[in-house]
Amino acid sequence: MSLDIRADAPLPEAVGQFYDRFVALDPEALASNMHYGYWESPDDRRSLEAAGDQLTDLLARKLELGPGRRVLDLGCGVGGPAIRLARTTGAEVVGITISHEQSRVGQALVEKEGMADLVTVAHGDAMELSYPAGSFDAVMALEAIEHMPDRRTVLSNIARVLRPSGRVALTDFFERAPVPAHKKQAVDDYFTKFMMTWVGQIDAYPGIVRDAGLRLCSLSDISEQTIRRTFQQMPRSVEDRSRKQMDDRNSSEMDQLGAAATGLVDVWELGYLLLVAERPGQ
Repeated sequence: MSLDIRADAPLPEAVGQFYDRFVALDPEALASNMHYGYWESPDDRRSLEAAGDQLTDLLARKLELGPGRRVLDLGCGVGGPAIRLARTTGAEVVGITISHEQSRVGQALVEKEGMADLVTVAHGDAMELSYPAGSFDAVMALEAIEHMPDRRTVLSNIARVLRPSGRVALTDFFERAPVPAHKKQAVDDYFTKFMMTWVGQIDAYPGIVRDAGLRLCSLSDISEQTIRRTFQQMPRSVEDRSRKQMDDRNSSEMDQLGAAATGLVDVWELGYLLLVAERPGQ
Protein backbone atom coordinates (compact mmCIF):
# COMPACT_ATOMS: atom_id res chain seq x y z
CA MET A 1 0.00 0.00 0.00
CA SER A 2 1.46 3.35 -1.05
CA LEU A 3 1.13 6.84 0.40
CA ASP A 4 -0.26 8.30 -2.81
CA ILE A 5 -3.55 10.18 -2.98
CA ARG A 6 -6.45 8.03 -1.83
CA ALA A 7 -9.79 7.83 -3.62
CA ASP A 8 -11.51 7.33 -0.27
CA ALA A 9 -9.77 10.26 1.44
CA PRO A 10 -11.98 12.88 3.09
CA LEU A 11 -11.96 16.30 1.46
CA PRO A 12 -10.26 19.07 3.46
CA GLU A 13 -13.61 20.83 3.83
CA ALA A 14 -15.11 17.71 5.43
CA VAL A 15 -12.21 17.45 7.88
CA GLY A 16 -12.71 21.10 8.77
CA GLN A 17 -16.40 20.51 9.41
CA PHE A 18 -15.59 17.50 11.60
CA TYR A 19 -13.33 19.60 13.82
CA ASP A 20 -15.85 22.46 13.82
CA ARG A 21 -18.25 19.93 15.30
CA PHE A 22 -15.60 18.65 17.71
CA VAL A 23 -15.20 22.16 19.09
CA ALA A 24 -18.96 22.34 19.60
CA LEU A 25 -18.97 18.96 21.37
CA ASP A 26 -16.16 19.81 23.78
CA PRO A 27 -16.22 23.58 24.40
CA GLU A 28 -14.71 23.64 27.90
CA ALA A 29 -11.62 21.43 27.58
CA LEU A 30 -10.08 22.73 24.37
CA ALA A 31 -6.75 23.82 25.81
CA SER A 32 -5.80 20.21 26.52
CA ASN A 33 -5.67 19.35 22.78
CA MET A 34 -6.07 15.61 23.28
CA HIS A 35 -3.16 14.12 21.36
CA TYR A 36 -1.47 10.76 21.34
CA GLY A 37 0.94 10.25 24.19
CA TYR A 38 4.59 9.26 24.29
CA TRP A 39 5.72 7.06 27.19
CA GLU A 40 9.45 6.44 27.41
CA SER A 41 9.13 3.00 29.04
CA PRO A 42 6.51 0.62 30.47
CA ASP A 43 7.29 2.15 33.88
CA ASP A 44 6.42 5.67 32.70
CA ARG A 45 3.20 6.52 34.59
CA ARG A 46 2.35 9.82 32.92
CA SER A 47 -1.29 10.61 32.17
CA LEU A 48 -2.40 10.82 28.55
CA GLU A 49 -2.28 14.61 28.68
CA ALA A 50 1.24 14.65 30.18
CA ALA A 51 2.41 12.02 27.69
CA GLY A 52 0.94 14.16 24.90
CA ASP A 53 3.07 17.07 26.10
CA GLN A 54 6.05 14.74 26.04
CA LEU A 55 5.37 13.88 22.40
CA THR A 56 5.20 17.60 21.56
CA ASP A 57 8.51 18.12 23.35
CA LEU A 58 10.08 15.25 21.40
CA LEU A 59 9.18 16.88 18.10
CA ALA A 60 10.50 20.22 19.35
CA ARG A 61 13.88 18.63 20.10
CA LYS A 62 13.97 17.04 16.66
CA LEU A 63 13.32 20.45 15.11
CA GLU A 64 16.16 22.03 17.11
CA LEU A 65 14.05 25.02 18.08
CA GLY A 66 15.06 28.11 20.00
CA PRO A 67 14.51 31.88 20.21
CA GLY A 68 14.48 33.57 16.83
CA ARG A 69 13.27 30.48 15.01
CA ARG A 70 9.96 30.60 13.09
CA VAL A 71 7.82 27.46 13.07
CA LEU A 72 4.77 26.44 11.05
CA ASP A 73 2.46 24.07 12.95
CA LEU A 74 0.32 22.24 10.40
CA GLY A 75 -3.00 21.02 11.76
CA CYS A 76 -2.54 22.94 15.00
CA GLY A 77 -5.97 22.30 16.47
CA VAL A 78 -6.79 25.02 18.99
CA GLY A 79 -3.13 25.76 19.55
CA GLY A 80 -2.17 23.81 22.68
CA PRO A 81 1.06 22.32 21.23
CA ALA A 82 1.89 25.60 19.47
CA ILE A 83 1.67 27.48 22.77
CA ARG A 84 3.79 24.82 24.46
CA LEU A 85 6.43 25.03 21.71
CA ALA A 86 6.66 28.79 22.06
CA ARG A 87 6.84 28.68 25.85
CA THR A 88 9.46 25.96 26.07
CA THR A 89 11.70 27.05 23.18
CA GLY A 90 11.11 30.77 22.68
CA ALA A 91 10.36 30.18 18.99
CA GLU A 92 7.68 32.03 17.06
CA VAL A 93 4.91 29.62 16.03
CA VAL A 94 2.34 30.07 13.27
CA GLY A 95 -0.40 27.46 13.55
CA ILE A 96 -2.93 26.67 10.85
CA THR A 97 -6.02 24.48 10.97
CA ILE A 98 -8.61 23.59 8.33
CA SER A 99 -11.32 24.19 10.95
CA HIS A 100 -12.73 27.70 11.14
CA GLU A 101 -13.96 27.07 14.69
CA GLN A 102 -10.58 25.77 15.85
CA SER A 103 -8.84 28.82 14.43
CA ARG A 104 -11.30 31.16 16.15
CA VAL A 105 -11.11 29.43 19.52
CA GLY A 106 -7.37 28.84 19.17
CA GLN A 107 -6.54 32.50 18.65
CA ALA A 108 -8.70 33.36 21.65
CA LEU A 109 -6.76 30.79 23.69
CA VAL A 110 -3.45 32.27 22.56
CA GLU A 111 -4.53 35.69 23.75
CA LYS A 112 -5.90 34.31 27.03
CA GLU A 113 -2.56 32.60 27.70
CA GLY A 114 -0.67 35.83 27.00
CA MET A 115 1.22 34.30 24.05
CA ALA A 116 0.07 36.55 21.21
CA ASP A 117 3.58 37.94 20.78
CA LEU A 118 4.88 34.50 19.77
CA VAL A 119 1.89 32.43 18.61
CA THR A 120 -0.73 32.90 15.90
CA VAL A 121 -3.54 30.45 15.06
CA ALA A 122 -5.25 30.92 11.71
CA HIS A 123 -7.41 29.09 9.20
CA GLY A 124 -5.36 27.42 6.46
CA ASP A 125 -5.06 24.38 4.21
CA ALA A 126 -1.82 22.37 4.18
CA MET A 127 -2.69 21.22 0.67
CA GLU A 128 -2.47 24.84 -0.53
CA LEU A 129 0.00 26.73 1.65
CA SER A 130 -0.08 30.43 0.84
CA TYR A 131 3.19 31.43 2.54
CA PRO A 132 6.14 32.65 0.45
CA ALA A 133 9.02 30.28 -0.22
CA GLY A 134 11.52 30.01 2.61
CA SER A 135 9.17 31.49 5.23
CA PHE A 136 9.94 29.07 8.07
CA ASP A 137 12.88 27.54 9.88
CA ALA A 138 10.85 24.47 10.85
CA VAL A 139 7.52 22.73 10.25
CA MET A 140 5.69 20.48 12.70
CA ALA A 141 2.82 18.20 11.67
CA LEU A 142 1.67 16.41 14.81
CA GLU A 143 -1.23 14.06 14.07
CA ALA A 144 -2.11 16.06 10.99
CA ILE A 145 -0.91 14.48 7.76
CA GLU A 146 -3.20 11.46 8.17
CA HIS A 147 -6.17 13.79 7.61
CA MET A 148 -4.81 14.98 4.26
CA PRO A 149 -5.63 13.24 0.98
CA ASP A 150 -2.18 13.47 -0.61
CA ARG A 151 0.97 13.23 1.49
CA ARG A 152 3.15 13.98 -1.54
CA THR A 153 1.53 17.38 -2.04
CA VAL A 154 1.82 18.22 1.65
CA LEU A 155 5.52 17.37 1.80
CA SER A 156 6.21 19.31 -1.39
CA ASN A 157 4.45 22.33 0.11
CA ILE A 158 6.48 21.94 3.28
CA ALA A 159 9.72 21.82 1.29
CA ARG A 160 8.79 25.04 -0.50
CA VAL A 161 8.08 27.07 2.65
CA LEU A 162 11.17 25.81 4.51
CA ARG A 163 14.37 27.79 4.47
CA PRO A 164 17.56 25.96 3.44
CA SER A 165 18.58 23.58 6.24
CA GLY A 166 15.09 23.96 7.74
CA ARG A 167 13.55 20.85 9.30
CA VAL A 168 10.17 19.14 9.34
CA ALA A 169 9.04 16.67 12.00
CA LEU A 170 5.79 14.77 11.59
CA THR A 171 3.91 11.78 12.93
CA ASP A 172 1.79 9.38 10.90
CA PHE A 173 0.15 5.99 11.08
CA PHE A 174 1.48 3.07 9.08
CA GLU A 175 0.85 -0.64 8.70
CA ARG A 176 3.44 -2.60 10.70
CA ALA A 177 2.01 -5.85 9.35
CA PRO A 178 -1.12 -6.80 7.38
CA VAL A 179 -4.17 -6.22 9.53
CA PRO A 180 -6.07 -9.53 9.83
CA ALA A 181 -9.67 -9.66 8.69
CA HIS A 182 -11.11 -9.89 12.21
CA LYS A 183 -9.40 -6.61 13.20
CA LYS A 184 -9.90 -4.64 10.01
CA GLN A 185 -13.41 -3.41 10.83
CA ALA A 186 -12.22 -1.75 14.04
CA VAL A 187 -9.42 0.02 12.15
CA ASP A 188 -11.76 1.12 9.37
CA ASP A 189 -14.30 2.42 11.89
CA TYR A 190 -11.68 4.48 13.69
CA PHE A 191 -10.26 6.02 10.52
CA THR A 192 -13.74 6.79 9.23
CA LYS A 193 -14.96 8.41 12.45
CA PHE A 194 -11.83 10.53 12.81
CA MET A 195 -11.71 11.54 9.14
CA MET A 196 -8.32 9.99 8.39
CA THR A 197 -6.83 8.43 5.29
CA TRP A 198 -5.69 4.83 5.48
CA VAL A 199 -2.02 4.07 5.89
CA GLY A 200 0.79 2.53 3.86
CA GLN A 201 4.05 0.91 4.81
CA ILE A 202 6.80 2.90 6.48
CA ASP A 203 9.18 2.00 3.62
CA ALA A 204 7.20 4.22 1.25
CA TYR A 205 8.24 7.40 3.04
CA PRO A 206 11.90 7.79 2.00
CA GLY A 207 11.01 8.00 -1.68
CA ILE A 208 8.24 10.51 -1.09
CA VAL A 209 10.52 12.65 1.06
CA ARG A 210 13.18 12.62 -1.66
CA ASP A 211 10.66 13.43 -4.41
CA ALA A 212 9.44 16.42 -2.37
CA GLY A 213 12.95 17.88 -2.39
CA LEU A 214 13.76 16.99 1.20
CA ARG A 215 16.54 14.94 2.77
CA LEU A 216 15.55 12.25 5.24
CA CYS A 217 17.19 12.64 8.66
CA SER A 218 15.43 9.89 10.60
CA LEU A 219 12.40 7.62 10.32
CA SER A 220 11.44 5.86 13.55
CA ASP A 221 8.80 3.35 14.57
CA ILE A 222 7.54 4.74 17.89
CA SER A 223 4.52 2.46 18.12
CA GLU A 224 5.60 0.83 21.37
CA GLN A 225 5.87 4.23 23.05
CA THR A 226 2.55 5.58 21.77
CA ILE A 227 -0.22 3.46 20.31
CA ARG A 228 -1.52 0.96 22.85
CA ARG A 229 -1.45 3.15 25.93
CA THR A 230 -3.04 6.03 24.04
CA PHE A 231 -5.92 3.80 22.98
CA GLN A 232 -6.19 2.44 26.51
CA GLN A 233 -6.41 5.88 28.10
CA MET A 234 -8.25 7.87 25.43
CA PRO A 235 -11.74 6.41 26.06
CA ARG A 236 -11.47 7.09 29.81
CA SER A 237 -10.30 10.63 29.15
CA VAL A 238 -13.13 11.24 26.69
CA GLU A 239 -15.66 9.81 29.14
CA ASP A 240 -14.42 12.00 31.99
CA ARG A 241 -14.61 15.12 29.86
CA SER A 242 -18.01 14.29 28.40
CA ARG A 243 -19.62 13.52 31.76
CA LYS A 244 -18.37 16.76 33.30
CA GLN A 245 -18.95 19.17 30.48
CA MET A 246 -21.61 18.03 28.01
CA ASP A 247 -25.29 17.44 27.66
CA ASP A 248 -26.50 13.89 27.05
CA ARG A 249 -26.58 14.21 23.26
CA ASN A 250 -23.06 15.59 22.93
CA SER A 251 -21.80 13.16 25.55
CA SER A 252 -23.13 10.23 23.52
CA GLU A 253 -21.33 11.44 20.38
CA MET A 254 -18.04 11.79 22.25
CA ASP A 255 -18.48 8.35 23.78
CA GLN A 256 -18.80 6.89 20.28
CA LEU A 257 -15.42 8.39 19.39
CA GLY A 258 -13.93 6.93 22.56
CA ALA A 259 -15.39 3.52 21.77
CA ALA A 260 -13.75 3.61 18.34
CA ALA A 261 -10.37 3.99 20.07
CA THR A 262 -11.09 1.08 22.43
CA GLY A 263 -11.38 -1.24 19.46
CA LEU A 264 -7.74 -0.58 18.53
CA VAL A 265 -6.08 -1.45 21.85
CA ASP A 266 -4.98 -4.87 20.63
CA VAL A 267 -4.37 -4.02 16.97
CA TRP A 268 -0.58 -4.16 17.20
CA GLU A 269 -0.38 -4.17 13.41
CA LEU A 270 -1.30 -0.47 13.37
CA GLY A 271 1.90 1.50 13.82
CA TYR A 272 2.93 5.06 14.53
CA LEU A 273 6.00 6.73 13.06
CA LEU A 274 8.10 9.82 13.62
CA LEU A 275 9.78 11.31 10.58
CA VAL A 276 12.38 14.08 10.51
CA ALA A 277 13.63 15.58 7.25
CA GLU A 278 15.35 18.76 6.15
CA ARG A 279 15.57 20.97 3.13
CA PRO A 280 19.09 20.72 1.71
CA GLY A 281 21.19 23.86 1.76
CA GLN A 282 23.01 26.18 4.08
